[in-house]
Amino acid sequence: MNKPEIIARALGYPYDIRDHSFTLRNGKVADFDPADTAGRHPVIAVGSNRAPQQLKRKFGDAQTIPVQHARLDEHDVVYSAHVSAYGSVPATLRHVTGTAVDVGITWLTDAQLHIMHETELPNGNYDYVLMRGIALTTEGTTPTEAFVYQSKRGHLRSTEGTALALTTVRARQRRLPALSQTEAIEHVRAVSAPDIELAAFIHATATDQAARRRHIRTVQQTSLSPAHWPEHEVIRAR
Repeated sequence: MNKPEIIARALGYPYDIRDHSFTLRNGKVADFDPADTAGRHPVIAVGSNRAPQQLKRKFGDAQTIPVQHARLDEHDVVYSAHVSAYGSVPATLRHVTGTAVDVGITWLTDAQLHIMHETELPNGNYDYVLMRGIALTTEGTTPTEAFVYQSKRGHLRSTEGTALALTTVRARQRRLPALSQTEAIEHVRAVSAPDIELAAFIHATATDQAARRRHIRTVQQTSLSPAHWPEHEVIRAR
């Protein structure tokens, strides 16, 4: 991948997230059928794991993955205080009273969950968490508990001391300021590498693991602690 492609991928996060349910079937977006969720694990997707483009990157073109559009009460989707291996500032959930946010529910088989774990857990950025007693509103199967990958790095902190939501994720009664992906990367760059211009910073974080870890350590020093849902249980860590 050349430098312009690396930068475009980083800035494109969370990609083509949908405002409706669908099933990724053999690499194509098809209609969602609640019957396809039987025997699968409900895993809340708050960022790019809602997007067909990202799911195809992770699972290829030979899988069936139902993705159910939902509204999650008492939460918002905010920026985690770290940078991904492809240069984006990724999303995570934050418990915010009074806000309801759009999410996806990826319904995964045991084998698919293993693949997803391998993309989310090895770098120590996330815990795999069970949330009980949540209010998820959907047009089909509505679980009262679900799993989610929850950031261990903390949340980006604004100059006013609040977490920072994603402009690309729709929320009702949002109380937090929101940034675009470009603004979020710029926020991290200003904190951790103010002398590097933005394109060079993105390229370095996506291609130099040592630089990326250094930037993560720096931005974590100014991060907010996560605000978890009360019925929150870590099922699997790194």
